[in-house]
Amino acid sequence: MVAVSAREWRGEQGRPHHFMRRCALAGWHVLYVEPPATLLAPLKRWSRAARWRIWRAGVRPASADVSLLAPPPIVPFGNCYRWINRLNQRLIARSIRSALTRIGSPGADLYTFLPGCVDLIPHLRCDRVVYDCVDDHAAFAGWIRPRVVRRMERELVERADVCFASARALHDRLCAWTDRAHLIANGCDADHFAAPGPGNGPPVPPELARLAAANAPAGRRRPIAGFVGAIGEWFDLELIAAVARRLPGVDVVLIGPATVDLSLFDGVANVHALGSREYSDLPAYLQCMTVALIPFRLTPLTTSVSPIKLFEYLAAGKPVVSTPLPEVVPYRGPVAIAGDTDAFVAAVGEAVSRPADPGAERTRRAIASRCSWDARWAQAVQAMRAPAAASRADARRHA
Repeated sequence: MVAVSAREWRGEQGRPHHFMRRCALAGWHVLYVEPPATLLAPLKRWSRAARWRIWRAGVRPASADVSLLAPPPIVPFGNCYRWINRLNQRLIARSIRSALTRIGSPGADLYTFLPGCVDLIPHLRCDRVVYDCVDDHAAFAGWIRPRVVRRMERELVERADVCFASARALHDRLCAWTDRAHLIANGCDADHFAAPGPGNGPPVPPELARLAAANAPAGRRRPIAGFVGAIGEWFDLELIAAVARRLPGVDVVLIGPATVDLSLFDGVANVHALGSREYSDLPAYLQCMTVALIPFRLTPLTTSVSPIKLFEYLAAGKPVVSTPLPEVVPYRGPVAIAGDTDAFVAAVGEAVSRPADPGAERTRRAIASRCSWDARWAQAVQAMRAPAAASRADARRHA
């Protein structure tokens, strides 16, 4: 299985990682193709220059059945100009073919999360093409021409043997182009985030222990309203600042990489942006939170998002306060939905003042267990093995 993703293997863990680990357990050998750096990337962020060095290493093992490949640097603006994307995909295909030769697999299934891979298909011997749509790619900010991205996506959908969508809005769009689209929402590793029994929890992370010590004179530990995930243009900074200012007795803890300016929080003493943490450490941070937050703006991008963090929060047994994202609203009840700043602040305030409710915690964990990555991957495998998808794949192999 050749999996093409917008995320590196290490770092923040998303659907590509969880699905491809299960793909390997199901018997495929996975060649996970990481996002290449563009020739201009080091000018924007010097850390991206590391991708230039890694690609020279060729195939790198991640586990017995997962190999990693960092493609060579590519030309920028591939999402603006189709001819550039075609050139880039040709370069990426060359490195994939070389990697498959080293692995000993002349052909493979292609499982892609990116619309631009439509121009990769002609250069690979694909037994089966799967498109997994987890974002509205044309809605991202940056060097993107939505018309170009949307056209590539439509062509990919029409060529794919089977398509998946993580949100209803994405599924509706794919269904306009194919009858082979399946809605498979995101999930979580419920066991990883599950609330432990009394006395069995992970140690308190040092930064949160220092916060507790700093507030010890108050006689009790201050509540924590926390967020775990990437902080980008979709994150409502003003909403979080309002929570911190109106609830000065609550520490607001943000965990995850930030690609936007956080200077709005300068001088707001109870906002603590800790940066990225390892996936293995996240349960310890979540267990210290009194309430977990999803403070996303309502945009074309976020209305098409199935937030993984929702299920991880619930697996940890935590109360959740969210803006009214379409994929979160169906969980109203276990999740507090707040449509404006006043309602959001009030919901956070209520959550941190409410006594712990073991029954509510069990309900949240039960929801998360039904939304496990194992269950989601089983849906994907069933769709890939369905007669319609199998017959298209057979036709492709014999074409």
